[in-house]
Amino acid sequence: MNGVDLRVYNMEKAFVAQDASQCRQNCTKNVNCQYFTFVGKEANINQLNDMCFLKVSTGDRHVTIQYFQHATSGYSLRNCSGKVTYSAKKYSLVLKEKDWTDAQEYCRQHYTNLSIIHTEEDWRTIKSTLGNFSGDVWIGLHRDKPDPDEKWKWSDGEDFMFFNWASHFGDFKGYECVISASSHWQPENCAGDKQYVCQQLVHNGNGITEKNYELMIGSTKWESALKNCITKGRVLASIFNQKEQDAFDEVAKHDHTWIGLKHENNTWNWSSGEPF
Repeated sequence: MNGVDLRVYNMEKAFVAQDASQCRQNCTKNVNCQYFTFVGKEANINQLNDMCFLKVSTGDRHVTIQYFQHATSGYSLRNCSGKVTYSAKKYSLVLKEKDWTDAQEYCRQHYTNLSIIHTEEDWRTIKSTLGNFSGDVWIGLHRDKPDPDEKWKWSDGEDFMFFNWASHFGDFKGYECVISASSHWQPENCAGDKQYVCQQLVHNGNGITEKNYELMIGSTKWESALKNCITKGRVLASIFNQKEQDAFDEVAKHDHTWIGLKHENNTWNWSSGEPF
């Protein structure tokens, strides 16, 4: 917004930036920054020339607008709190025979990467792309060495399976429900009263999927939290990667919060029915 100065609490001391775009990049990188204002040298104010101000509104500190000709203001490019967006992917079948490493390099040079499959929509799109092709194809899943303890990763570096336990997996000591606290999962007694987060999955017509997290009012037991989410047409939150964990934490404020993971019949399951 050119010619606009957002009057709101400055997070830290202003710093010199090349332009409004660089100022916005700095705001986006800062997890707490919501807004920015860049004041160009045209303002001819010695203390403010080419200065970037990172801003946040919390509590009773609200945003007001002041019109200032040589200021440019805008928002962080982070997603809205509690929202994770997955863009539709486009896949291409490459009829060249290469080993996995050469295939990855070729895809990075001519496309984006070897295929990464996160959702059921991704899988359906891949099957459509393959059509009647019956040969074998590389995807972007790999591990550095054939060791059972070596993690499988996608070609963008993300873990194939996201197990975010705070302590050793399986050490739940008879506790069957799970909370997220301080960005990690912890087994917990299902009968305890905790805050909880519901999620809603929205599939847009253009192939973009949005996962929205919402912190509900009050604390309750796990089963009641599950029922309350279902009553609202949602499910208890599931978390499948670090991107979703970060969005969840923004909503839950890192507090002890029920998620939809439960241990039953010797297996862990998401209450949403999604695979664990």
